[in-house]
Amino acid sequence: MRALLSVSDKRGLVDFARELGALGWEIVSTGGTAEALRHAGVPVVPVEQVTGFPEMMDGRVKTLHPKVHGGLLARRHHPGDRAALAQHGITPIDLVAVNLYPFRETVARPGVTLEQAIEQIDIGGPSMLRSAAKNHQDVLVVVDPDDYPVVLDALRSQDVPVELRRALAAKVFAHTAAYDAAIHRYLTRDAPGWPERITLALERRQELRYGENPHQAAALYATEEPGIRDLQQLHGKELSFNNLLDVDAAVLAVAPWSGSDRAACAIIKHTTPCGIALGRSPAEAYTRALATDRTSAFGSVIAFNVALDRATADAMRELFVEVVVAPAFPDDALAALREKKNLRVVRLPPPRLLLKSTAAGTSRGCGAASSCNSARGCSRWWMSPAGGWSPSGDPLTPSGATCGSPGWPWGPSSRTRFSSPGTKRRSASARGRCRGWTPRSWPCTRRASRGTTPSGRC
Repeated sequence: MRALLSVSDKRGLVDFARELGALGWEIVSTGGTAEALRHAGVPVVPVEQVTGFPEMMDGRVKTLHPKVHGGLLARRHHPGDRAALAQHGITPIDLVAVNLYPFRETVARPGVTLEQAIEQIDIGGPSMLRSAAKNHQDVLVVVDPDDYPVVLDALRSQDVPVELRRALAAKVFAHTAAYDAAIHRYLTRDAPGWPERITLALERRQELRYGENPHQAAALYATEEPGIRDLQQLHGKELSFNNLLDVDAAVLAVAPWSGSDRAACAIIKHTTPCGIALGRSPAEAYTRALATDRTSAFGSVIAFNVALDRATADAMRELFVEVVVAPAFPDDALAALREKKNLRVVRLPPPRLLLKSTAAGTSRGCGAASSCNSARGCSRWWMSPAGGWSPSGDPLTPSGATCGSPGWPWGPSSRTRFSSPGTKRRSASARGRCRGWTPRSWPCTRRASRGTTPSGRC
């Protein structure tokens, strides 16, 4: 039995190879993987000995050879394939453990050049993975080091279930699809206009107790860019599907004011704002947002664009809140919040970072910041009324009001060219004129810059 190992992620590699050797497998390997195994005392056959051709072009060409792919693709019970193996002296390869060049990790580093990124586009790795996965009835294929123990257990039992082979093959195609999607995003990140095609690669972060209603199943999926995947729950019971939707909406609602010298607070219930306001401190912003609609704020999700201090935590004592989310929680504030048993306390990176990752994420639209919507298989688009990207430049205006609907300006100031996150029903108050407030429209607060008291009308 022959195994081909060629990995950039070397977690568990040596132990895996040793166990394969103990089971009587011959190990073929390439480049740095072969060197790591030799250094650990694991017998290795270099791939050039198999192909009869040396690695060349700085390793760009080493496994793209019939003696590799013939060994992977040959159907063991197909007479013609067996005859071809014999005719060309090809030894079948029965197991492939390959993971790919770290393209995503490379382009995530600041200052990386296009040339450096291009060199991290793997060619031979995906080719071997796809060949082995296509022929998974005869070839075990492993793309994730976390699967090494499962594969070894199956090999020791000398009975590898068909279901395991198929599951490992499916994992390969999910992995290579995500890899190609990341390359596409990077190469089109600065392209003008709208992309012809957008591919989202989402990773399951956790299964949820139920969905929007108790009879529905749900799970949380996230992109690899900064966003909901960076969520840290510091206190409280498990977040629900509806909690996550409201957290997403709340964080996006305060995002336009990140990096400013003003605190912003958004109170959200069922993805509908009960109040949004600015203040000189998070406590003042919270008090103003709460004044918009105290009744609807019961059982809400509250987000801040700045660290939540002790004064704000104390101000929230009397209100039942499902979730409070902020970029940071000092120890004294967190201690006060933890006194409320059922309150979920969530830390997320500053919203401006989320917006930047949105713009840099899936080109021109699908945002990492809206990853929690991926639980429903969709992603949010942020657009200005003029059809361009929002935010562009500095979205802040002197207005403390927030009122609007997709495609309409927010608040009394027409200079606030922003669409609201999410989809809301259009109403008279959602046309940039704030004629009054209804529970289904974005609420309005009076301009904070004028020092007037927020109210449910503006």
